[in-house]
Amino acid sequence: MSPTLKKIAIGIAALIVIFYAYSFLFGGDDASSGVLTSETVSPETQQFLIRLNKLKAVEEADTSLFRDDRFLSLEDRRQTIEDEATGRTNPFAPVR
Repeated sequence: MSPTLKKIAIGIAALIVIFYAYSFLFGGDDASSGVLTSETVSPETQQFLIRLNKLKAVEEADTSLFRDDRFLSLEDRRQTIEDEATGRTNPFAPVR
């Protein structure tokens, strides 16, 4: 292959690579650009995003209740539960 032909082939290959890089980064239609629209998102994904937004709203909830004197005056009245003997390890085994 002659040096001129090699330069032309390399130039064409470089132009093709540049074209694909440009179309990937800057051009193309919305479906191929990676931008999610309501037409390209599945219903499961839309449902997930709706639930995610609801959870974010919970994060922004008012927490002043926990600083209120009435809440702070509550007492802990937990009772410990003692361990009790459990039943047989295999309830279907014959009784001896």
